[in-house]
Amino acid sequence: MEHNLFEIEKRNITLQSHRTSLAMERCVWRAFEDIAFEIARDLPSLLTQLYMHKGAAPFAQTIRLFCLLYYQEMTKSWPLSQTYHDFGPPSPQSQEGMAALPLAEAAHHHAQACYHRVLRKLAHALDHSPPIGGEEDAS
Repeated sequence: MEHNLFEIEKRNITLQSHRTSLAMERCVWRAFEDIAFEIARDLPSLLTQLYMHKGAAPFAQTIRLFCLLYYQEMTKSWPLSQTYHDFGPPSPQSQEGMAALPLAEAAHHHAQACYHRVLRKLAHALDHSPPIGGEEDAS
């Protein structure tokens, strides 16, 4: 049986050479780790990037919002699992250029694109300028 996903898990983290702790639900930690893996970022660098741009918002709230926005963006922009596993390759109209890529590469490019859109939305939601991230952050 799986641990309670809504139980609060406290982790020690280092942000900009400062050790601190961060408490969030296990399901949020798991989602955040999954996103970091999907976009090929290590957890410390992703935490640091979000922390540098969080403004007055509580950090755990910023991470929860980031996860929510990322998954919303992923599901609305290109349902990879449904497209490939249920219906075959996407049509050229569904994602220009993506149909010719192998599944893993297409998924990586899609995750990166969603990541950068989410960073812009997050910056807007937290009322920041300039938007978080940029083309130099692309992996």
